[in-house]
Amino acid sequence: MTACRSFAALGAVAALVMLGGCGAQRDTPSPAIDRAFDALSGAEITVAVAGARTQSQVSTTARVVSVWLEEPTKDSVLAGRPSGRRARVVTFDAARDETVESIVDI
Repeated sequence: MTACRSFAALGAVAALVMLGGCGAQRDTPSPAIDRAFDALSGAEITVAVAGARTQSQVSTTARVVSVWLEEPTKDSVLAGRPSGRRARVVTFDAARDETVESIVDI
């Protein structure tokens, strides 16, 4: 029984050590970096859908299937310069039986 407790305690200590060293600390936090992976807001979704509808491939009768964040590249985030936020918008037009996937700057 004591061997089980020893291993459990060792596991808890190892977990604390690993969790403490996971994130790299930045001297000056950047709002752009902190926000790089946040979910899209309602306003951003509205802008993304409007942007996708202006593309020639998307018909006026197409329905929006999904909208999600197009994540920045790991290199740009680690370098502290993520490019602007982008959204991926998928639309479907039943009359044409056509699906269009767009990437929109927001």
